[in-house]
Amino acid sequence: MTAVNRDSYLVRNEHNEVLAELTGRLSFSADSNGEFPCVGDWVLVQYYNADTFAIIHGVFPITDCTHTSEIGCSVLLAVENGELSEDRYRSYLKLLNESEYYQMSYVEKRKKDREFGKFIKSAMKHHRKK
Repeated sequence: MTAVNRDSYLVRNEHNEVLAELTGRLSFSADSNGEFPCVGDWVLVQYYNADTFAIIHGVFPITDCTHTSEIGCSVLLAVENGELSEDRYRSYLKLLNESEYYQMSYVEKRKKDREFGKFIKSAMKHHRKK
């Protein structure tokens, strides 16, 4: 979810941003505004009109869950049940790794680069011995 307007939402998929609306079930069953999608939430959508419009069928709210190994994670369950595509989940993991890298300090990046360099040097040395 990238933007919230009064009755519509902007959802990003792997290709573009798409205008979306809630299903009637979601909009009428919500007890408070906290149950509606917020920017940053993962949403389960069904696309229409050549992926130019979408209906939101489910919301996976922002939590401190990383969606990688937590027990009871609704995103992992959705991937397991086939409700969320494996490709989209892998794309999320890639973005998560990139985000972690860019949040590292200069010193941490240098340390990681040096460790990788040592690993490559060791692998090459071991490969030459064969």
